[in-house]
Amino acid sequence: MDTNLPRGKDAGALETDKLAAVKFLSSGIAHGLNSPLTGILNFLKVYSEEEPPGSERSKELKLMVDACVYMSRIIKNLTYFSSDAKEGFARTSVGEVIESSLHLAERRIITKDIKVVKDFPKELGMVMGSKNQLQHVFLNVIFNAEEAMKSGGEIIIRAKKSEEGNVILEIIDNGVGIPGENIPKLFTPFFTTKKEFGGIGLGLPSVRKILHNHGGGIRIESEEGKGTKVVINLPIII
Repeated sequence: MDTNLPRGKDAGALETDKLAAVKFLSSGIAHGLNSPLTGILNFLKVYSEEEPPGSERSKELKLMVDACVYMSRIIKNLTYFSSDAKEGFARTSVGEVIESSLHLAERRIITKDIKVVKDFPKELGMVMGSKNQLQHVFLNVIFNAEEAMKSGGEIIIRAKKSEEGNVILEIIDNGVGIPGENIPKLFTPFFTTKKEFGGIGLGLPSVRKILHNHGGGIRIESEEGKGTKVVINLPIII
């Protein structure tokens, strides 16, 4: 029987090789695109500030800036997906990272008439980790929730400390939900349900990888037509 596998390789080993190749390519692509994109974005922001607010040119420049920001998000997904590094880990306030992530997402959320309900104490504890990486995690999940709502809605952000010594964070939306058959595939690299948004399917894989490196985890519950709940846990340090 011909299994179409190279001699000495089983399916698991081939999958590992494929994933290693994808990570190598992702790292190279992210490194090559990040610097020029940052330069373009900085120039566009300078030009935007020189234009009268509300002018046609100002609107066009805003669209360009938004496009560059979206591309930057994809590059970050590639970077975090391809890296196992834990450099920059330090004592980090979970509450502060959540608040800063909401501040960064605020403009996109407001323009879509989405209400954010915050239900968490000011002090959630400290974790050993990277503020930038955790911010990337929270922004990815918040933007996923925002994109799931076509014309307004509500995002609930709830967090608490568990008896086991973890921070449990829930991000809940009342968007379109996810078909049941797609939920097991959500963390598979390059699987995407958001082709209309230009998604390439590395957002959630990069999120899970970051959380794993922080000793945490993620799970997703969803019902099509009713909404989605993302549950994140992170270990608290003393």
